[in-house]
Amino acid sequence: MSLKLKGNGLWESSRMMLPEHKEAIKLREGLYNRRKKPMLNEDNLEQLNHYIQESFENMQRITLQVFHPFEQISISGIIIGFDTVGRRIKIQCETIQWVKIVDILDAILD
Repeated sequence: MSLKLKGNGLWESSRMMLPEHKEAIKLREGLYNRRKKPMLNEDNLEQLNHYIQESFENMQRITLQVFHPFEQISISGIIIGFDTVGRRIKIQCETIQWVKIVDILDAILD
């Protein structure tokens, strides 16, 4: 008798992957690769606040490291406004973007 028909061979030989199954597997693997957001101490928060305020007051270019669960994001530009209710800042780079203050990990004045 053929090896295909012994044990689980019948099902093994007829296995196939639908595109929906491939996407589900990729999504599940992506969830396992998710990064956790680091907690900043008081000194880091104070330094971030100082850099953001200096960029706003002096129209100085700043580079922000923004948290994203799957990749490293850097945004360079000039801070042009604040939204205190939404706790976010408005930064002008090629376009105008809003960045949540809690998502900022680091800042460097250029």
